[in-house]
Amino acid sequence: MSNVLFLSNPSLQHVNSELNLASTLINQGEKITFFSSIKFKKSISYLGAKFKRYRTGLNVFNNLSEKTDYPTNGLISALLEPMKFIDDILEQIKDLTFDYVIFSATFPFANVIAQKLDIPTMVNRVEEPAATLVPDTIELNVAALNEAVTNY
Repeated sequence: MSNVLFLSNPSLQHVNSELNLASTLINQGEKITFFSSIKFKKSISYLGAKFKRYRTGLNVFNNLSEKTDYPTNGLISALLEPMKFIDDILEQIKDLTFDYVIFSATFPFANVIAQKLDIPTMVNRVEEPAATLVPDTIELNVAALNEAVTNY
């Protein structure tokens, strides 16, 4: 049984795809800690995953701050102030250990976070609508996944 960190781009398509994968892993005994936005908390918790929310949001559509010429929240802010974003996540998981991290291909700084934690990564690429990405009949070989991640 592994402890898995999910770093999700908080968009419906990405979260749905990752929820399918997380559900499969949980059903096979993995323990999941799943970062996303608060709007997905209920769905993530329902699966049995431990929910963590981004304090620095990734919503690209946030308004500009009245005091600055750039957004103080959202993807642009995360790109302009990466350590604030990275440190927030690392602070929330400082007492936890993980065997590997799974993240959205569009998630900023996941590789930096994985390097700081000294754990392997797995990218979840969403190229099709989430409803067709992971069929109900999928059988994921968790042992083979763990071995591949460990030997990476």
